[in-house]
Amino acid sequence: LTVSTLAAALKCAGKSDVRYYLNGVYLEFPAGRIVATDGSQLFCGAIPSADCTPVIVPRAMVEKVLKANRALPKRIRESCALVVDVTALGNVPTVQFKHVRAGATFEAPAIDGQFPNYVRVIPDRVNGEPAIYNPDYLVNARDALTLYAESSSTAWPTWGFNGNGPGVFTVSGVTAFVIAMPMR
Repeated sequence: LTVSTLAAALKCAGKSDVRYYLNGVYLEFPAGRIVATDGSQLFCGAIPSADCTPVIVPRAMVEKVLKANRALPKRIRESCALVVDVTALGNVPTVQFKHVRAGATFEAPAIDGQFPNYVRVIPDRVNGEPAIYNPDYLVNARDALTLYAESSSTAWPTWGFNGNGPGVFTVSGVTAFVIAMPMR
């Protein structure tokens, strides 16, 4: 898992949501997906699949990993990898990130909760009907997809308008997308 992939997902994760299971990043290893949502916007990207229990990584742990990564010289931190280890010894699995370049290990219990069925909000197709989106979500979509692609360019995503339904934002050649709900 790359640090930039984790940073991209965090852009759409909940911050202090009462739905505590949204305050983290979901690693769905069997499906090979990383997902984060705050209920109004959702990030979904591809990660290497593994035969492992899916976990919700707490936001605080992700922020610690990103902080350690920022302390590295820029030429090193851009392509940093994390080794992820999930240990299921009790009811709640423990997640461990080993930061290869920083030589640091971060460990915390996963969030004990059920991540929402995010697949049901992903539209099969978009109808192109215009909608109004929160500008912060559009910036988050661009930033998340740029981070995920490990690109320094500020390419704007293609917006798949969907009227009153969720819009899909993508960048050509990137195996991730962001969904945003329109303003009502």
